[in-house]
Amino acid sequence: MIKGGGGALLREKIVANAARKFIVIADKSKRVTALGAFPLPVEITPFGWALSVRAIREALRMNGFENAQLTLRARDGAPLMTDGGNLIIDCALDRIEKPALLDAALSGIPGVVETGLFAGMADLVIFGDDNNVSIAKAA
Repeated sequence: MIKGGGGALLREKIVANAARKFIVIADKSKRVTALGAFPLPVEITPFGWALSVRAIREALRMNGFENAQLTLRARDGAPLMTDGGNLIIDCALDRIEKPALLDAALSGIPGVVETGLFAGMADLVIFGDDNNVSIAKAA
């Protein structure tokens, strides 16, 4: 799954990793048939951020995303700062076939703090709306 749209992906991943059971609850708009329907957030340090973006672009290219759109996340005309004081680069990738490999490639870049890929971390996912709930075993 991809998480971190709110800008706290490092904290979310720390909590998920520490949990004995990681259960995700989301509305049905978050359910997709393939990863990539939503941009992948990548948290980077402000220091050397342009170098990090260049390395992210190269890692994406090496993983089959030659034309990925990368956007510095902003709010009110200024770069959005995460809870940890870092920046987020949103990567529009269309379809992510090998999330664990992509996560490893991005995480190995100096300056990348964390990615929004939560590959294999969830034990259970619950989707709901006003009328019903569905439970999906995490892949």
